[in-house]
Amino acid sequence: MKGFICAIIILALLFTGAFIYVHKLEELVSSLEDHIQKIEDSARDDHWEQCMTEIDRTIEHWNEIQIRLKAFIEHRELDEIHRRIVEVKSYAEFSDKENLLVSIEMLKTLVGHIPENEKLTLENILYTKIHRIT
Repeated sequence: MKGFICAIIILALLFTGAFIYVHKLEELVSSLEDHIQKIEDSARDDHWEQCMTEIDRTIEHWNEIQIRLKAFIEHRELDEIHRRIVEVKSYAEFSDKENLLVSIEMLKTLVGHIPENEKLTLENILYTKIHRIT
């Protein structure tokens, strides 16, 4: 009976930890999405100086949260997000609105999928297991 209770407690701690993990990850992603949205709004309105300011703020914010995200997600995903941020900055420097908006959409997609990919679901567990085997 003690073993069963101990197992239930461990299981409850595991699920609580997973819930806290995903919640914290969603907070980090949400803050990054807010910054990205400000860039997009500035670019759509052709406010390029404000757009560059928002990009610099986003890069600063990214550098702060990237350290914490390394504990949550794969480094390849972080590298891809960083690459997209740099790409967005490059397009903004040349006031290339079309390519900038396309890159922002790609960036938003990458960032938006982070919590979904990290949730404790059967699909994600199986994908991780299969992915590590191959």
